Amino acid sequence: MAIQLTHWSLKRLIYLKIGILVPIITLIFAPTTKLGEITNLAWIDLLFTLRGIKSPPRDIVIVAIDEPSFQYLGRQWPWPRSLHGRLVRKLKKAGAKVIAFDIMFTEPSRYPNDDKTFAQDLAYAGNVILGASITQVQREGYTQIFFTDPLEILSRASAQTGLVNFFPDPDGIIRHGRLFISEYPSLAYATYFQQKKSIKNRSTNYNPEKNPFLIDFSGPSGVIKTVSYYQALNMEEFLPKNFFKDKIVFVGFASEAAVEVSRGAVDAFPTPFFRFSKKAMFGVEIHANALNTILSGFPLREIDFKWLKFIYALIALVPLFVRRYPLMLTGTVAALICTMIFTSVSLFFYKGLVLNIGVALLATIFGGLWWGLSGYLLTFEEKKEIRRAFDRYVPRAVIEEILKNPQLLHLGGHKTELTVLFADIRGFTSLSETLDPEQLVYLLNNYLDHMTERVFKNHGLLDKYIGDAIMAVFGAPVPRDDHAYRACKTALEMLSCLEMVGSIWEKRGLKRPKIGIGINTGQMVIGNFGSHRRFDYTVIGDEVNLASRLEGLNKLYGTSIIIGENTQRYVDKKFLFRELDLVRVKGKKLPVRIFELIKEGEADSELTTLLSKFNKALEYYRKGNWSKALEAFQEILTIKPNDGPSKLFFSRCEILLKNPPKTWDGIWTMKTK
Repeated sequence: MAIQLTHWSLKRLIYLKIGILVPIITLIFAPTTKLGEITNLAWIDLLFTLRGIKSPPRDIVIVAIDEPSFQYLGRQWPWPRSLHGRLVRKLKKAGAKVIAFDIMFTEPSRYPNDDKTFAQDLAYAGNVILGASITQVQREGYTQIFFTDPLEILSRASAQTGLVNFFPDPDGIIRHGRLFISEYPSLAYATYFQQKKSIKNRSTNYNPEKNPFLIDFSGPSGVIKTVSYYQALNMEEFLPKNFFKDKIVFVGFASEAAVEVSRGAVDAFPTPFFRFSKKAMFGVEIHANALNTILSGFPLREIDFKWLKFIYALIALVPLFVRRYPLMLTGTVAALICTMIFTSVSLFFYKGLVLNIGVALLATIFGGLWWGLSGYLLTFEEKKEIRRAFDRYVPRAVIEEILKNPQLLHLGGHKTELTVLFADIRGFTSLSETLDPEQLVYLLNNYLDHMTERVFKNHGLLDKYIGDAIMAVFGAPVPRDDHAYRACKTALEMLSCLEMVGSIWEKRGLKRPKIGIGINTGQMVIGNFGSHRRFDYTVIGDEVNLASRLEGLNKLYGTSIIIGENTQRYVDKKFLFRELDLVRVKGKKLPVRIFELIKEGEADSELTTLLSKFNKALEYYRKGNWSKALEAFQEILTIKPNDGPSKLFFSRCEILLKNPPKTWDGIWTMKTK
């Protein structure tokens, strides 16, 4: 439905649409961008940081392999496994429910009988979980998985093994845990099952790759009850009685040395508290927090963002209704932001619901900023838009006519019959590589200046420059019935003008330029297309594309100007043509008849003879009589050796004689543009 609007109403409508689209587009696309992703993840981190420390689990204890233990024991890592065996026996006797090692025992011990002794201690305890790991390698079309298990003697003696791997979010921070990884339990989940003494509740349909759980961290590093390894090894001396009774014990690194990559023992990772404290958490602590989350029944639930987009969009659009009042706009945006923050924080604190408003905040802020900026943009841009939009591609006389009818600036357009012209310098890309920038700019500007003058002289519309190419339209914006004639006349004048341009190039030591021109007439849509920041008064449609294809065909046929049959039909009595071929260009199913535009007026006797011979040769060619066609084209080349079309058809006939097609309709299908 066509709506007639003034220029100013149109501009306001455009800004209104943009103001609506900004928050909606932000909500749709921002989550897939780095900014949106980081914002959402950072919001989760902020929620944890604002909540701070919650009550740590009472039934989980960490035995830390820390600096005091290294100093007390006076040993370098790795320690004898008999030492771990002593710890296991002591913890078992002290009443520990489960003992989980966040340590990999994949290589034989360097101490004699060490593994055998440790295996006996594991078997004695019967409640020890050992660490294993998984490595996923992306191959072409599939993922290859490698498992690294403890030594077989130790694995058999343990109650179970659990994977110690972590899977960070895209920003490298650990926020989520897994129950199973490729059907192997994580260390936390294996510990949970051992504590429950059963795995009957395991869901074989559970896909941890698609369903990770958000770890309910009790706080930053150091919150969960932790004792040094040497203290646990000598618990009678350092710890209260019954300290480990009915406890789940994790044994793992908690040494600053484990953070240093250069030391070869990285076992500390960023968690939600890392973003603001810059303090990493040891892997054993993350496993303990993951287990506590499982034992607590997964207290945190992430609300699916997809269901919130609609609500967020409505909230982000609220500033639309107060956009005309700057102070109210600022206050409304601030109130919306505060309301979303309060709601999200409250739900997290009291209900364990993670309402991620990161992208929603972006949408609200972007929308508010747009409404604040749009007032200024309207005032500034509306004053200069018409002249800025049109003085690049129409004569000044046409600009004055457009100024009287500003509705021409409306986005959209209408369908009408026009003629479009494409002109391009042959081999300019390779030539430009040999020129210095100043010379390149001078030559190109000089060429475009002369060619554009020919377009304007014939009342054409300069649509655009495409590098060294020119696109011009005839019959718009002011309707003209003789648009096809004007386009053809412009093309011939361009060729004549090329002589003048060529002399300038020769003076600079360059070859005279050659151009190819394609012209086509037909129904096409003309109007303003684009965004609120920039739109072009241009033409689109199949007939436009065909004109571009015809320009490119000049290279193949060795011609300068090729026109379509619609154009030829309009100007048949005014110009001299040579029918070239019946071709099916790339992108079109139906064949088109193409012509070479030679000159305005009639042919002399020599040219008439040449065209007659060419038409006869072309007739043989289309009938599939390639031997006669070959002879006829050979005769033409004897008269005019550099005749491009004859050279092409001569070559084609040779190929067709050697490899005749099964069927022949005289149509040549172009494989390239």
